[in-house]
Amino acid sequence: MQFINHPEGRIRPTISSPSNNNRSFAYDYYIKDHLGNTRMVLTDEVQVDYSIPIATFEDGLSQYLSSYFNVSTAANITSNSNIPGGFASNYSYVNNNGVPDQEPDPNINPGSNSGYMYKLPATTNVETDLGVTVKVSAGDKVNLFAKSYYFTNTAISNNNPLIANAIASLVGSIPGQSILGDANAATVATTLSNPGSPLYSSLSSNLNIPSSLNGLPKASLNWILFDNQLNTVASGGLSVGQYASGQLGQLSSTITMSKSGYLYVFCSNESNVDVYFDNIQVFNTKGPILEENHFYPFGLTMAGISSISAGKLENKYKFNGKELQHKEFSDGSGLELYYYGARTYDVQIGRWHTIDDLCEKSRKWSPYNFSLNNPIKFIDPDGMEVEEVNGGYLYTGDDAIAAFLVYTSSKPNLYIALVEDKSIRENTNSEASKSNNGQWRVFAAKNLKEASFLTQFIQDKSIDNLVLNTHGGTTYEYAPDGKTFGKALFKHFFADADKTHESKISEGDLKANSSNNNSNIKYLNEILSKVKDGGTFVLAACNVGEGDIGKQMLSTLYDFSGGRMNILLNRALNRNSQIYSKPYTKYGISINGSESDNGNSIFNSWIGIGAKGVYYFKDVFINRDNGKPIQLNY
Repeated sequence: MQFINHPEGRIRPTISSPSNNNRSFAYDYYIKDHLGNTRMVLTDEVQVDYSIPIATFEDGLSQYLSSYFNVSTAANITSNSNIPGGFASNYSYVNNNGVPDQEPDPNINPGSNSGYMYKLPATTNVETDLGVTVKVSAGDKVNLFAKSYYFTNTAISNNNPLIANAIASLVGSIPGQSILGDANAATVATTLSNPGSPLYSSLSSNLNIPSSLNGLPKASLNWILFDNQLNTVASGGLSVGQYASGQLGQLSSTITMSKSGYLYVFCSNESNVDVYFDNIQVFNTKGPILEENHFYPFGLTMAGISSISAGKLENKYKFNGKELQHKEFSDGSGLELYYYGARTYDVQIGRWHTIDDLCEKSRKWSPYNFSLNNPIKFIDPDGMEVEEVNGGYLYTGDDAIAAFLVYTSSKPNLYIALVEDKSIRENTNSEASKSNNGQWRVFAAKNLKEASFLTQFIQDKSIDNLVLNTHGGTTYEYAPDGKTFGKALFKHFFADADKTHESKISEGDLKANSSNNNSNIKYLNEILSKVKDGGTFVLAACNVGEGDIGKQMLSTLYDFSGGRMNILLNRALNRNSQIYSKPYTKYGISINGSESDNGNSIFNSWIGIGAKGVYYFKDVFINRDNGKPIQLNY
């Protein structure tokens, strides 16, 4: 058995390695979108890949070594006794870099002393050699090691950049299995080496190879990171010139991969002196990403931007979380069909191969159609009857930035404005994406459902203060005594003037505390679960909390929120406002400043509930950066 599968991931046995000698189990997690598509597979396994052997050159240009490194000629392998500057008598070292080597060259003893180095000769042309390409995933950490040496008594000069040679070396960096495809490797090499090619242009502007150091040789151990489309992502290198003439160089570096793709490592010498390399080693500490998938609407994988970590067990539960019948035959081919239970689905044509057993329920649709020809809105869980997908939000522009800041920030306070007007929401999120809101995360959402979705990635009981700014009631009549209202129109909040706002909640809903009566109860509970025990929930909604009916609502809210809802503003915060550093409007929250109720009228004041019962506040302070975030004077 290769693994135990679960809708949220899989458990698989690990393979013993120098970095993990104990046989145990690894836990892989599926990250899915709202359609159930597995977009990413993450693992808790820490594994180091030592599969590329150390290039020691002790056995000449063996078939084993040349199957990994692109080595131009065996004639450049030089005995230590033939290296100038008394190298053989001055230096003695073993054929390893002091780190584990899972698959050493079987033709050499890694514990024996080195007797050979590889020479990149002095040349009037750019010289690149010893190239190797590694398949990497974002988050991987690749370690590079090499020894270097040069000796000269003459002035050093350097040549021109090495782009064309680097490209030619890249194409052949895995002899016999070029990453660019064996059949077209020669054509691709010629095309990419053309100065007008995208790769050539990308390297010209992005190649970050170490330059010469005050007359020292321009020679280095270099690396270039390409994404899966061979666009240059990053580059760098370790300069041989950091060591003096006649000194043995110890080159080493750890590089974190910012994107999935290919890391190309090679040596170069652009100087007029011979430079020697030895014990070149590349090994990869795998990051958490095992697989990344992107799909066309009907399920076909976007192969160009999807990736699988090299040497890892492929996840076959992909589109809609269903199993892909893939590579199940001995020759590596497969049916390439997704198994849904009742039927199998062909993503290449976007159709089922058999009819729907429940096709009489959808008579105007072909019995072979998939998800009513709308796979963005509908899914087919088992191949029989479709279900509408009502989840997920697409954010773009400033909305996306503001949402991302809410997801990733560790700020302890959260301000959410519930605003139906799209332009106001965009205004608010534009400010939130560009402003320093101190210890506050700020976002404008359309309704409670979206606010709940937004906060699902925030850890439970991690928010000190939560402010919900929303609609309340707007039409009212005073009773003859001037204290109670003749119409109970303030028993709702999250309601528009016509009381049809889709996030409307009544006192009865709160008392029932049942999502069966009102789904918004569920969303409000989910949002409140983010507030710490002893934290503060601030509700700002017009007219809620006024009169005897308002006091009843306050008491119910207090109970509903588990004692968190201890402040209420019966005038909504101005929805154009943010958490500003100075008072913005009469009803806006003030940071390091106060908002007065402009008199004794409870109509415009903050209202609270606690051990004293219902009480009112003259001023409210919110400290943006220091001290307690919310301070009340009453």
